[in-house]
Amino acid sequence: MYKYLRQRLGLIALGLLVCLLWGLAFPHPVWGGVAIQFYDSENLAIIEGGVKARVHLACIKIPDRDQPLGGLAFQELKELIGDRFMGVKSFRKDRVGRIIGEVYADGNNVNLQMVERGLAEFDRQFPYVNECIGYQEAESKAKNLGLGIWR
Repeated sequence: MYKYLRQRLGLIALGLLVCLLWGLAFPHPVWGGVAIQFYDSENLAIIEGGVKARVHLACIKIPDRDQPLGGLAFQELKELIGDRFMGVKSFRKDRVGRIIGEVYADGNNVNLQMVERGLAEFDRQFPYVNECIGYQEAESKAKNLGLGIWR
């Protein structure tokens, strides 16, 4: 009986260790899919395997379409993503169920590309701001070059 319990506890401990290590290696869930709808400059819908998910771009603020350069930012976002398969590094879900995350198309961080092109600004109020790597530098560079919203 004790041998059986020791084996079971050993397996449970091993399982917990594997889960812990997996969580350290991949701290953010990753989604994937194809964009099927762009709601505005910061929100889109993706679909994969018949499952639809709404995504809100993390770490950035993009002008609305009715603001200066908002229409250009919206078009640029659609072109960067296109109809390619994309990945989403999820930070969390918001109160309405959207995935808050970084979108990757062709291996490139689309959120960061929008900042680099001066079509979005770094959102310093984002709850996981310490995980938004490279955004502050990209914004400074776009400002110095007078790109997009920084003209």
